[in-house]
Amino acid sequence: MTVDVELRVTGVDLDDERTAETIGRLFPDTTWEENSGLITVTVFAEDDDLVESVVELSRRLDAAIPGLKIRGVFRDLVSVSAIAHRIGLSREGVRKWTMEADFPAPASVLDPGSMKVWPWSEVIDWVRESRGVDLEDRVPSTRQATQIDNRLMQLLGATAGEPSGMPHNGEAGRLHVRY
Repeated sequence: MTVDVELRVTGVDLDDERTAETIGRLFPDTTWEENSGLITVTVFAEDDDLVESVVELSRRLDAAIPGLKIRGVFRDLVSVSAIAHRIGLSREGVRKWTMEADFPAPASVLDPGSMKVWPWSEVIDWVRESRGVDLEDRVPSTRQATQIDNRLMQLLGATAGEPSGMPHNGEAGRLHVRY
């Protein structure tokens, strides 16, 4: 089964003619997107060798595109509304799902007490296992995404950059917790 792995990247100008030529010539099986300043590249790899395939392609991207920084796997977090839209159910139906004991735990709460978000990969798995519906959306599991991120940090070092939320100057940051 082919899995679509979306990687967050920085330091690449998708409007640059040389970059576009390099991507088209060396990486024709990738999809690049820029949305509100977030640049992602989607790579397609077989599930049985997912981590190594993505890491190898990341090495090739790093070597071929000057300035490119691979920041890690894009974590697609979805709200109740987004889940309802993607699955084709009402928001109320999805809200009821989220209250079931076996529904995935939220990954975060935006504006405390306000909006919960869940990893799309975990929602897909839950819908398949709990409701018997295959959404035919092939994304890496949370575990696979973490394994890819860990390998990128080990092998590409500075290229992978700091994990989300970490300062970029190497100094310790302050953790802000709102109660």
